[in-house]
Amino acid sequence: MSLFGFGGKCEICGCTEDNPCYNPKHGLCGWADDKRTICTHCADKEIAEDPETEHCVNDSIEAQVIHLSREGMTIEQISDELGLGETYVAKIVKRDSEGGEQ
Repeated sequence: MSLFGFGGKCEICGCTEDNPCYNPKHGLCGWADDKRTICTHCADKEIAEDPETEHCVNDSIEAQVIHLSREGMTIEQISDELGLGETYVAKIVKRDSEGGEQ
């Protein structure tokens, strides 16, 4: 379920309201249909094919944190590098070190 209680998952990229797509010119995606099965960024071919479009941005951020952690960077270094709060980074690193989801 989403943070807002509406649910939905894009059938093309897998994004959700809690893990949206982002494009610097168009911002975050929304829903292109009432059933919440396709996001606006996937529904618009120009945005979908734009190399600046990043799908499921929260997954991407977590992947970067995990990669940097496994490369030996400290939580403080990762936080500074990615511009994220140390508490958020620590939570991701801890979950990864415990082998999975919370």
